[in-house]
Amino acid sequence: MGKRSRAAIASIVLALVLVGLAYAGFGATKTASVFLSGLTLAALYFLLAAGLSLIFGLMDVLNFAHGTLFMIGAYAGYSTFGNPRLLLNTLPLFLTLLAGGMVGAVAGRPLRAWERTVRRRRAGEGQDEGGRHGLPAILVRLPPSLILALLAVGVLLWGVRGFPLGR
Repeated sequence: MGKRSRAAIASIVLALVLVGLAYAGFGATKTASVFLSGLTLAALYFLLAAGLSLIFGLMDVLNFAHGTLFMIGAYAGYSTFGNPRLLLNTLPLFLTLLAGGMVGAVAGRPLRAWERTVRRRRAGEGQDEGGRHGLPAILVRLPPSLILALLAVGVLLWGVRGFPLGR
């Protein structure tokens, strides 16, 4: 048995022990809810991290507008999923995915237009300061203004009411 197999078995045993302890303390329903919430949050973190690393790996630019577009899609999804009047609450999941993707795509249009403009202007200039061909570092400075603009739109559309996170 190799080192990786032992580490995998130890991880599985530890996870089972933790789930057992949580089950003993919380009960089946709450344990399942916490477990699924953790998996959902981990999936969201993975999507954000994968997008940032993909953009940085391909363009050599830390473009944080990815998170802004993710946030706008999440707002659209939350407002769609939170509407209990849609077909006895069976359709909201599919509408959430559709609305989040559509709003994210529409919100990304200005960023795509900006990127094309910058690429056209830089096409004849050759290399940037680091000796690489590609987009300038101004794309790093654009997202703060984009974030503020999209936050303002989000506040105007959805308001600033709070909602409880736990019971």
